[in-house]
Amino acid sequence: MDFINTLTRKNSLRKAVKDIDSVQLEKVVSDLSEILEEVKATEAAKAHDEQARIAAVQDIRRKMLEAGLALEDLAEVTGMSSRPKVKPKYRLIGSDGKPNEWSGRGRKPVVFREYEERGGNIEDLRII
Repeated sequence: MDFINTLTRKNSLRKAVKDIDSVQLEKVVSDLSEILEEVKATEAAKAHDEQARIAAVQDIRRKMLEAGLALEDLAEVTGMSSRPKVKPKYRLIGSDGKPNEWSGRGRKPVVFREYEERGGNIEDLRII
């Protein structure tokens, strides 16, 4: 951090290089110029890649709108979701024999509320 502070403050830099002759100082300036060009090229490449990514997203969005599709439509077909699915914490076999699962997040499903109203303990339904 001190090195960066020295480089970015003219008076600190002047003090740091006071014992360097002009040939050495020109070498430092030359090296810094090369590094600057490399950094600029890297930044330009990143900016170009980001612009290309944004353009591709906009093109896909336009095509989806033209086709009348929404992101949810893609999620259905591909099995992908914009949110990761939360694993269920609780499982209750309903009166119809079908398992009901709940992650413990959001509103408690009716079957779990009814189970508790009948005196059941929700922790007894925890999936290990």
